[in-house]
Amino acid sequence: MRMRVKFSKHGPIRFIGHLDLMRYFQKVNRRADLPVKYSEGFNPHQLLTFALPLSVGMESDGEYLEIQFAQEISAEEVLGRMNAEMHEGITALTAKTLTSQEKKAMTAVFACAYEVSFREELQDKVLENRIAQYLNQTEIPVEKKTKKGFTNFNIRPFIYQMKWLSEKKRLFLLLKAGSENHVKPSLLMNSFLGEMSSFLGETISQNYGMLRKDIFTSERDDNGLFLVPLISSKDSEKIYLNENAGFKP
Repeated sequence: MRMRVKFSKHGPIRFIGHLDLMRYFQKVNRRADLPVKYSEGFNPHQLLTFALPLSVGMESDGEYLEIQFAQEISAEEVLGRMNAEMHEGITALTAKTLTSQEKKAMTAVFACAYEVSFREELQDKVLENRIAQYLNQTEIPVEKKTKKGFTNFNIRPFIYQMKWLSEKKRLFLLLKAGSENHVKPSLLMNSFLGEMSSFLGETISQNYGMLRKDIFTSERDDNGLFLVPLISSKDSEKIYLNENAGFKP
């Protein structure tokens, strides 16, 4: 059986990289005595994968891990056993048993939501106006590193939402993610803050904090294409994308 686990990552443990995080969960599973399935061969390893690597230093309210089990076990028992062995900073929040028809998390990823907090105070109206001007562009070219070197990449069709949350004093981003046309939030922020600096005539600090809020998959109904978290329920909010506005999947 296959299970998807949503977890959060906060505090000093955010500086643990992807491979170390993999080893961390392998150790947690062993200590929790979970019936994890192992690969075959000379070097058997636990069958677990992450939906999308998290940048070192970034905190998250919504990361996803998929685990294959050798026998039936309930989501509640998995959460209880895992959290009993977790270190401070990582918490298993919810879990879902997957059917054989459901996509693996890595292939289901479609978008990510982030919140950006600034070290310096910025005026609400200035930010709201600059965001509107920024999004009014048909092209926002950035330099993206690929296996073949650097290439220019127009990120505008893949910015699904970008808005200032005045009550939280944070910038909200909803960006394309996954194996194709993945938009790193740092690329957008470098571009946006560069334009802000040019407009204000002063340098805006690139020293900001970033929190990944959740990871989304895409579905479609009679109303069009929409996003829901990788673990969702019938009560989960559907975020519809206006495909006529030039957004690209």
